[in-house]
Amino acid sequence: MLTKIIITIFIIVSVMFYLRKKNQTSSKSKHTKIAVPSQFKYLTFGFVALSLCLSAAYIFMQWQDDNKVVNVTIISPTSTNAKSYLVRKKDISINEIKTLDGITIRLSNQERIEIADAIN
Repeated sequence: MLTKIIITIFIIVSVMFYLRKKNQTSSKSKHTKIAVPSQFKYLTFGFVALSLCLSAAYIFMQWQDDNKVVNVTIISPTSTNAKSYLVRKKDISINEIKTLDGITIRLSNQERIEIADAIN
């Protein structure tokens, strides 16, 4: 979301500079072509590089968080025992979880789960 806002602001500012530059040069001479200033090129490439770096950092942090191992405790209202499993965060869904051992556990609507950080 932040990237979209930054890109939008960058485009608005770029258009403002372009139109301002166009108005200044069009009043001086109508037959000369305007070359894009090298500063504008460097600014554009720098902004694209910054956006790519920030996007890559966000994707990496999201991947790192999804692969975090947590301790999931399933508490059933029909029995008094609670079972704990080690699970990756990305493998937790509404109706089932998949443990690190590869076991898929389907959950009922009545079961309650507690999620805590795994102790390593």
